[in-house]
Amino acid sequence: TAVHCAILEPKEFDNRFAVAPKVDKRTKIGKADWAEFVESAGDKMVLTQEQGDAVIAMTDNYLRHPACERMAFDIHCGPNRNGSKHPVQNGLIEAERYWEYQTFSRLSGEIKADCKAKIDYVNKERKILIDIKTTMDASTEAFTKQSWNLKYHLQLAFYLQSLGVPKNECGQWNVQIIAIENTPPHAVNVFKVDEKLLQ
Repeated sequence: TAVHCAILEPKEFDNRFAVAPKVDKRTKIGKADWAEFVESAGDKMVLTQEQGDAVIAMTDNYLRHPACERMAFDIHCGPNRNGSKHPVQNGLIEAERYWEYQTFSRLSGEIKADCKAKIDYVNKERKILIDIKTTMDASTEAFTKQSWNLKYHLQLAFYLQSLGVPKNECGQWNVQIIAIENTPPHAVNVFKVDEKLLQ
């Protein structure tokens, strides 16, 4: 999403997204301005002015949140992209993982499946894994309920598995969800996922 790009890959935002100007396309000048914008936007994803303002507000609130400080520093002050990965200090952003999942069923026997994961931020050295979620309500009560209903903990356990983390070592990891409201006031809340939910 635009928010993920603005937070995780800020240097790429202008290459992928274009914010449409407010013009009156009923007028000659408005039509000309719009045609100029469309030509300059090319294949970029177009955001309305309201959507662009929301992305800025959400990103600003994320950057101001004290719990996001380390991640924000790594992303905005770390080295540039290197190949398909993003070395950020000792962490990776938008880290793609491919692996073979194996399990055993009494009915079906051995089961194998090719799996893929894309992790927002992971720092294996410091054992930190972070997932960014946009939501309508980032309050603790509402988002905890949403997380349980949508099984976010299973997704994060899946991510740890992709990194080769044994179940008995999940408790050594600091696994967090950063929830950012996509409507005003764009509040930010950070949740640490209980290790019991990751096993």
